[in-house]
Amino acid sequence: MLKKNNTMKIKSLELKFLIPYVIAVFIICLITFIGYVPIYINRFLDTENEYVKALSQNLDNSIINVESRINIFSSYIAEDYNTDSMSSVFTNVLKNNKDLTDIYFANTVPYSKGGIFINALNPIDADYDQTKRDWYINAINSSKIEISDPYEDYFFDSIFITFSKAIIDSSNKLLGVLATDFSINHFLDKTIKNNPKYSISLIDEKGVYLFHSNKDYIFKSSIDVNKSISENKNNILNNDFYSFVSFKDNKGYIFSRMKTTGWTFITEFDITSLRKSLLGLVFVLFLVLLFLSAVELVLVIVIAKPISNTLGKTIGIIESMAEGNFNITFDAKYLKQKDQTGEVMRALDSMQKKLGDIIYNMKNNINGINEAVNIITRGSNNLSDRTNYQASALEELASSVEFVFSSLKDTASNTNNAKKMSEDVSIATKNGVVAIENASENMLKISDASRKISDITKIIESIALQTNILALNASVEAARAGDQGKGFAVVASEVRTLAINVGNAAKDISHIASETIEKIEEGTASVEESANILRNIEVAANDVANVLIGISNAIVEEEDSLSQINTTVNELNSITQENSKVAEDGAIASRDVLSKSENIVNEVSYFHFD
Repeated sequence: MLKKNNTMKIKSLELKFLIPYVIAVFIICLITFIGYVPIYINRFLDTENEYVKALSQNLDNSIINVESRINIFSSYIAEDYNTDSMSSVFTNVLKNNKDLTDIYFANTVPYSKGGIFINALNPIDADYDQTKRDWYINAINSSKIEISDPYEDYFFDSIFITFSKAIIDSSNKLLGVLATDFSINHFLDKTIKNNPKYSISLIDEKGVYLFHSNKDYIFKSSIDVNKSISENKNNILNNDFYSFVSFKDNKGYIFSRMKTTGWTFITEFDITSLRKSLLGLVFVLFLVLLFLSAVELVLVIVIAKPISNTLGKTIGIIESMAEGNFNITFDAKYLKQKDQTGEVMRALDSMQKKLGDIIYNMKNNINGINEAVNIITRGSNNLSDRTNYQASALEELASSVEFVFSSLKDTASNTNNAKKMSEDVSIATKNGVVAIENASENMLKISDASRKISDITKIIESIALQTNILALNASVEAARAGDQGKGFAVVASEVRTLAINVGNAAKDISHIASETIEKIEEGTASVEESANILRNIEVAANDVANVLIGISNAIVEEEDSLSQINTTVNELNSITQENSKVAEDGAIASRDVLSKSENIVNEVSYFHFD
């Protein structure tokens, strides 16, 4: 099993040499491929760019050539204005210039009104008015050659542009306008025929197709219909020359803007050859990866494998030493090796011998330590037992003193409570005496007030009696007065009635006041008697409080003395407990040292020596 594990470790080591190297070479090859892809693309496009530029230049040159011929014809007509010979000249020109579909001249008078219109093809309609055509209007408003927007001629099934120029003689008189129709299809069809690998199209400044292999696109669709092209639309419309490849479409695209018209010449072509070149690069890099990996494998077998074998042997020896075997015999051929592996084996052999000697001596020394520790352990155990007994006795004494101290403390607490209650009773009694005295004084005041009310009532009775007499006399005088005194007699009668009522009320109040005075005097006597009883209770409560204060003071003094005794006993108990703990810790430490020594001996016994 050990040999199998070592073999696995050796193979793992060899793989650690091989795998990172292969990964590193793979990454280098990948980076190389990524770096060379743009180079291959640019090299491929450069080859096509020059050719496409030439095609675009040819179209520009054709337009410039047409402009040159228009200038020559214009000069000829301005110098020799002869309408009779123009038709034959135009016909000869068309025969020699296949890209021109028609050449015509029109003077300033509308053809429908008798004006002149000469062309090389069939006659035009009698109602034709050239002065309302864009080619004519643009020409007379400009001093240079005007090029019209592209238009489709359904008769010829082609896309045309018209070149037109105003003819002015030496006297600065406008003779008319010379124009020619240039067939874009003729030029591009010829270009496509001579370059079958290209798909050619033409767009205006806004990206609308002026020419395309799909006729439905012409004047109706823009480059947005092609997703690959639309993604680069800004670069196409804002640069005079632009090219890119699309591996998704397997096509390359080159865009060249014409100088004469501002249109953009588009060529599409197959990039299969570029793909083959890139696949060739991948194949070459793959061969490089295989070659370098094979070289590394050879180096691992020649150099790393012997090192791995030596390391495997070293691992086996170390694992055997880990199992306690210090009596391993080393193979002489490994010890005689002169490289670093031989030094490792010799160092390992020396380490085994030195460790064996050290562990053997340590085992003997530990056995001697164990004997001394046994003696210390027995003494520590004896001391611990006696200290524990003493601590137990002191703990019981402390518990008894604590119980007495607690009982005395409860008594002192109850005495203090009784003293406090007595003081509360004394204070309450004093407050009761004060309240009774205040009530007695208030009763006396009420009695005086009642007497005053009785006196006032008597005065009211006297006034009522006098008022009655006066009313009686008034009645008599009214009777003497006869009819004139009847009204006064009624008043006198009412006054008399009021006097009688007031007198009766005064008598009732006087009677009630007399009864109130009698009851107040009885209450005053009762209050005085209650005050005397409370004074006696106050004196008795003060005497009880003084006695309880004396008992409380005596108990406090005894509590202080017993507290000092309890503190002293607790301190002795604490000291004894600490001594017991120290003795017990010493015994435990001795046992622990003995146990560890025995463990060390057992562990050292794990090793095997000669």
